[in-house]
Amino acid sequence: TFRPLPIFFLLATLLSAQAQDSSPLFPTLNYFHTMFQPRQQFKLELPGTLRDHIRDGKLRLSLADVTQLAVSRNTDVWLARLDVQQADTPVMRSFAPFDPQFNGSFNSTFASLPQASELAASKDLFQTTTVGITQLLATGMTVNAGFTGTKTSSNSSFSLLNPSLTAALNFSVTQALFRGRGVFLNRAPILIARINRQVARDRFEQSLTATLQSVQNQYWDTVNARETLVVARNSLELAETFYKRDKRSLELGALPPPDIFRSEADVANRKVAVTSAEYQLKEQEDALRRLISADIDPDVRALPLELTDTPATTDVRSEEHTSELQS
Repeated sequence: TFRPLPIFFLLATLLSAQAQDSSPLFPTLNYFHTMFQPRQQFKLELPGTLRDHIRDGKLRLSLADVTQLAVSRNTDVWLARLDVQQADTPVMRSFAPFDPQFNGSFNSTFASLPQASELAASKDLFQTTTVGITQLLATGMTVNAGFTGTKTSSNSSFSLLNPSLTAALNFSVTQALFRGRGVFLNRAPILIARINRQVARDRFEQSLTATLQSVQNQYWDTVNARETLVVARNSLELAETFYKRDKRSLELGALPPPDIFRSEADVANRKVAVTSAEYQLKEQEDALRRLISADIDPDVRALPLELTDTPATTDVRSEEHTSELQS
């Protein structure tokens, strides 16, 4: 006899227990689509945007361009971004104990035995089908629901029901009283995984902020090294002009011979300063290339840099662009 009252009582108990937890532990309509869809593959591939900045055989970059390239191409930023993406997997894995477990089985047995009496069946067929589902709730309650169907048939002419079909629908609820009881205890792995994911996101933000600060500082260091080289070359030209004048004065007898050595030493010192400034500019440009990963692109790393922004032309728009990239 079908009794709806106990079934309604069990359903009400399940819904009340589920209402104590804010997270949807029961599968929703798109559960299988979400869980079994192909996962996105994250590859460490650098976007090919550097070639868009090549002008007349030079890599022409503004401060905004360098900032954008650092966000999209910097290796440290990519690794920090991968850490955030990998932190999503433990969060999904922590929900595994609350995933519903489906089980089913089918068993068929055929027996054929010779009988001494015609009253007994010589051939019997037994078939059993079982389907069930088990769900763990955050409170520690385990819910089981199952259906069992049995079919029995024989060649006995005295069987009143042949084949004979039976069915049973079972519900059971088990609540842990000590071990595994409580929402906080069961959801602790989920909380820990979410905290670790937030830590990974915070580290990514810190890495991104540090990278943006480094690339902007390196941009201005490169501009400063370039201007220092310009000043050193102008100083060398001025020293060579004075040397030519002193040499002409020496030829005319208007300058004592020892004084020409002072001009020659001045020119030599200025040449050393130019060489040092060229070396410093080369180092700063290489450091800037590393920050935007231009050093690993064989078609771009040998190109000279042309930095378009100077402290006199840069305004608040660069700060707004940086804030926009961070957000």
